[in-house]
Amino acid sequence: MQTNFGCLDDVIEANNIVRVIDFFIDELDIKALGFTRSEPHSKGRKPYNPKDLLKLYIYGYLNRINSSRKLEQETKRNLEVKWLLGNLSPDFKTIADFRKNNRDQMKNVFKEFAYICRSAKLIDFQLTAIDGSFFSAVNHNSKNFSKNKIKKLMKKLDDNIEQYLAEINRTDQQDFSQISDLQEQIKKLQQKKKEYQTLQENLNKSGDNQFSTTDPDSRMMVKAGSKTDVSYNVQSVVDSKHNLLVEYDVTNDSNDMKQLARMSEKVKTTYGLDSLRVTTDRGYSAGEELEKCKRMNVETYTPFQTLRNGQRSGIFTSDHFSYDSAEDCYICPIGRKLPRLSRDRYHKQTFYGSAETCRGCHHLSECASSKLNYRKLYRSDFSEIIETQKERNRHNKDKLDARKTMVEHPFGTIKHHMKFTGFLTRRLPSVNGEFGLVALCYNLKRVFNILGFDKLMAAIQRYYSILRSDKPQEGLFLFLFRPYFLSLELLRR
Repeated sequence: MQTNFGCLDDVIEANNIVRVIDFFIDELDIKALGFTRSEPHSKGRKPYNPKDLLKLYIYGYLNRINSSRKLEQETKRNLEVKWLLGNLSPDFKTIADFRKNNRDQMKNVFKEFAYICRSAKLIDFQLTAIDGSFFSAVNHNSKNFSKNKIKKLMKKLDDNIEQYLAEINRTDQQDFSQISDLQEQIKKLQQKKKEYQTLQENLNKSGDNQFSTTDPDSRMMVKAGSKTDVSYNVQSVVDSKHNLLVEYDVTNDSNDMKQLARMSEKVKTTYGLDSLRVTTDRGYSAGEELEKCKRMNVETYTPFQTLRNGQRSGIFTSDHFSYDSAEDCYICPIGRKLPRLSRDRYHKQTFYGSAETCRGCHHLSECASSKLNYRKLYRSDFSEIIETQKERNRHNKDKLDARKTMVEHPFGTIKHHMKFTGFLTRRLPSVNGEFGLVALCYNLKRVFNILGFDKLMAAIQRYYSILRSDKPQEGLFLFLFRPYFLSLELLRR
């Protein structure tokens, strides 16, 4: 590989991060991680080693070059890419197919590098933070349909059709050309109406409340400032020691209420942990999730909102009422007892209150809801564990405060420094794989900045030398091998 000014290797700095990418990928057991060699296309594109295409993608996402067409251009003009790929220049379709066909394997590479970080003591699981963030999908808002939106669009079409019919009646019957044009417009509108009717039928059959035509897995979500966008919800788990990502998952749930236990279990399984400490924001404060975490030996630090809970205005919040378990009632701030009223099995909660109890109370106009003439409270089936959580929060405010500095760092870096705000792939499995590349590049850049070139290369070399040793050190066997084999076991399933 000669250039006008000598060997390409002389052009690449000795401590360039591309050398880390090259060394790390060369050390991978690419077959064990599930990658397969690219097959020749019918048009004659030659196969490429998966390691070369993986190196190209890691370099691309690390340098804000995510498009397969742009990556193809880089292989022809970028000296770092030429050195990394040995002067190979795969076709953009080959590059795109590799990402599409190896979506699950991308996450395995992310985990592999996370194991290296753990072996280098950059991850210690003293405290982890879970948070979600919305990333745009490859689906324009106009291509997302809800039942209500379809209903409005169909009504608009009906109105337009009526206008055209009225226009035909007003038109001189001898003006055949104008009538023909109007009839053609009506046919187009009727065809569009049939398409909306088909969408409506599909929504009714699926039971979903919305449908995206370009990327069916994506959903309309409300972002900060009440802005709506068709997106995916990326759940991330961050370790407190160096703000490194240890786990992630992309979902199409529009909120985080059911993610706490699921993400905690993923971390424990991936790294073979017996226990875990997790801090979150208020979006994860579902009693059922906290109970699941307790059963999994996950210690949570999750704040709660002060709920109005039947309150009309700002005088008595639910915290001003105390629950009497012996009599199964609530006692209000002035000492009156609110008896059990009804039971909601679906939402797993019980209601308390009565008009007779609140009759004659001089605080009633400020305390009770305007729709009722008495104060009505509800008690969740998980109230005990919620109270335990609140007590734990009171003694661990530092862990609650630490959450922001942990989770905002990765998302801020990914969105503003790496300029990754939306996916280029479609469907949940593919976007999960794509974010695996993003998460890997974030960790790689972060560790490169923490350790520097020499220490990072040494950490990678040490990890694989122990992993491939015939007689690994006893203390390191479970530490290194257990998560590695867990990942392979998950791959076989």
